[in-house]
Amino acid sequence: MKHVVAFSLLFLIGLALFVPAHQAQAVNIWEGAKCGGEVIGPDGGPKGPCSLCDAMIVMRNIITFGFQLAFSIGTAMIAWGAIRMMAAGGNEKTVTDAKSIMTSAIIGIVIAVAAWTIVNTVLSVFIQSGASAPWSTITCT
Repeated sequence: MKHVVAFSLLFLIGLALFVPAHQAQAVNIWEGAKCGGEVIGPDGGPKGPCSLCDAMIVMRNIITFGFQLAFSIGTAMIAWGAIRMMAAGGNEKTVTDAKSIMTSAIIGIVIAVAAWTIVNTVLSVFIQSGASAPWSTITCT
């Protein structure tokens, strides 16, 4: 078991060395919103009053980030469950725990996809008036 933990840590450290530095940035929830005259204020957010369309763009950005985060965590948990299963060494309790981790991760991903689909459907009805264009392409005029 110590070898698996050591290998996992070395793998994660090695993976971190190859991740580009520009990926380690904060999420800008205001991206695409055109509030007021100036888009960027001193705190990184918009300057001036925002419209309902701007609020929908911010909501879209938050939902997209949450979905990406849930999918990433779910994928990592599936990988962790697989590593635990391979390192079980025939121990039935460890195999059962690993299967439980992977099952829970898959259920979590399915819930995230279902929630995103429901939100996508509801918002496309409100924002696009039933048009076939997805709500992820909101543009304010």
